[in-house]
Amino acid sequence: MAPEAEPLEIPLPVEVFPRFRVEALLRHAAAWLLLIPAVLLIHGYHPWSDDAAIYISGLRKMMQPSLYPGDAAFVLAHTKVSIFSHLLALLASGFRMRLEPLLLLAYLFSAFLFLYACRSFALRVFADEATSWVATLFAAACFTLPVAGTALFIMDPYLSARSFSTPLSLLAVVAALDRRWKRVAFWTLLTGIMHPQMGVYLAGFLVILALVEYRRWRSAFALCALAILGCGAVWLATLHAPFTAAYREAVLSRTYFFPSLWRWYEWIGLGAPLLLLALAWRRTRIDSLAREVSAACVLVGASACIAAFAFVHPQGPYLLARAQLLRNFQIVYVLGLVLLGGLIGQFFSARRQRWPIVALFVAAAGGMLFAQVRMYPGSAHLEWPSAAPANPWGQALVWIRNDTPANAVFAISPVLLNSPAEDLPGFRALAERSVLVDNKDEGVASIFPEVAPAWKQRSDAEAGLRRMTNAERSARLAPWHVTWLLLPPADAASLSCPFRDSAVAVCPLQP
Repeated sequence: MAPEAEPLEIPLPVEVFPRFRVEALLRHAAAWLLLIPAVLLIHGYHPWSDDAAIYISGLRKMMQPSLYPGDAAFVLAHTKVSIFSHLLALLASGFRMRLEPLLLLAYLFSAFLFLYACRSFALRVFADEATSWVATLFAAACFTLPVAGTALFIMDPYLSARSFSTPLSLLAVVAALDRRWKRVAFWTLLTGIMHPQMGVYLAGFLVILALVEYRRWRSAFALCALAILGCGAVWLATLHAPFTAAYREAVLSRTYFFPSLWRWYEWIGLGAPLLLLALAWRRTRIDSLAREVSAACVLVGASACIAAFAFVHPQGPYLLARAQLLRNFQIVYVLGLVLLGGLIGQFFSARRQRWPIVALFVAAAGGMLFAQVRMYPGSAHLEWPSAAPANPWGQALVWIRNDTPANAVFAISPVLLNSPAEDLPGFRALAERSVLVDNKDEGVASIFPEVAPAWKQRSDAEAGLRRMTNAERSARLAPWHVTWLLLPPADAASLSCPFRDSAVAVCPLQP
């Protein structure tokens, strides 16, 4: 009898890539085809909202350089430190694709990559296929879980640089558990060029994980202590560094930078994961990968907490605030989530009980669905490419894109940006027009101090627009060549405005 043929493998020329078994991919194809749409349906899709507005406006500028002529400092700030927008612009140009479907396809691919990385990690830790799927399902159910103290989600309901830096970080951890150091370097490098900040924090985590794997406990503790002392040295060296009043105002608007300004639930959001991981560290087998990963998470998370609590204060200095030390918890949350899902799966599988696992998944998915619907109350849960926005603010931005001159410059009454009806879609990303202040410029100024003075001047120019006369508005906005206004409908009753809805009136600026 002829020997049984080995499973077909496709070796790739670069050693950093794992080998993919065609048989395994085909066997699990149905699971992936169900899981990815499930993530989309549970967590929604909002391509123009929140941080996506920053990245997409930069991407639009790269694809069409004539856009945002006076806004380049805000629009291009992130493109100087990340390959994300450059890569998407290259794909859009190379495949001659419209931006909207490209964003959706890239988002779906990032969701697959995240869940694939979660399952790869779970397989290393639990060495059981059924348990790895339970852990992956749990990660899928908690896809948009907020990470305390960071204003981040585990994965965003839109496309951003973190949509790729997070799964790439997980793949680096998987390679570290396999002790394949060339792969570790490759995935870490990709993470860094996609999101430099997360790449630096990933590198620190991997060093601690490697020391733990090789039982170099003293070195691991010493390195954590050295990192805390290094933060103290940076704090001391920048204690008297000058900063502008504009930058102080921008950075203080991000209260999550400063632990002393947190609400009680944010403290629990940091403490509870560390406590659970510490229990896993102490209670799991000495030779288990779960114990090693838990230990690394506790060491890194505790070090970040100590440094942030000790050296990041509203009074300044602000260099460490910009560094957002607690973003180290992004990888801690993800790994902890997969570990928790796997341990729950092991517990009930050993007792031949599957209904509790199903109930847990349904409860987690239902809770996240409810949270996402509440987060975007004025928008469709799934904002498909080319679909008309359900949100009246979004409808106004689409009208602006279609019916105003390409060189139009807008000013927005600040009350509109704080209105619940605004529902987070970025002005530049959706309207494709210049504006004095977008709803994300404050965040850009908090990270890039060089644009803070311009942000402050523009923000002050928009203050009080709703109560001014036409002549007063024209005089104030003349230095920025503003030609259009966005005002609350009640404040534009006497103006000739070609677009009005329940949320906003779009009016030409009249002398």
